[in-house]
Amino acid sequence: IYEAVRIAKRLPPGERALFVTFKDWHEARLMDDLHAAGVPAGRNMPNGEPWLNVITWGKHTSDNSYTDCRHVVLVGLHRLPRLALASQLAAQKRDLTHRRDKPGLLGLEQSVIAGDVMQAMNRGCMRLTDAEGKAHPMTVHIIAKDDLRQLLERAMPGLGWETATVKA
Repeated sequence: IYEAVRIAKRLPPGERALFVTFKDWHEARLMDDLHAAGVPAGRNMPNGEPWLNVITWGKHTSDNSYTDCRHVVLVGLHRLPRLALASQLAAQKRDLTHRRDKPGLLGLEQSVIAGDVMQAMNRGCMRLTDAEGKAHPMTVHIIAKDDLRQLLERAMPGLGWETATVKA
């Protein structure tokens, strides 16, 4: 959460932001830590919309309420248990005897996580396109150890990428 607070403090005040985190105490702790750090999380934009929005994983799909957010911050990544992933794959293949080795299962996990990241990213303004069909520019911060670069670049050619170094 420290990194999320650091990012929030650096966001331009005139640009809406969306934070995606986990349910229950994570969401409340994020808001408490933002307030404690002096981040005006309750501030509204001139149009009355909240400046800083927080949703939880599970609500990261099918919502167009945040298409004017120029910043999306993913505070951790949503993971399903590997057994659940393996079971879903076997069901999709219609083969209950289907097995994956550990590297295959880890690859499947990363692919599912990247899909969730793309869904969450697409809540922001990159969901919209200009007259030339290009996505609106948007900044996404992924606060996690996973390296999803290769999967995301393959799905979104032209994606700009920076890796931040976090100091302890």
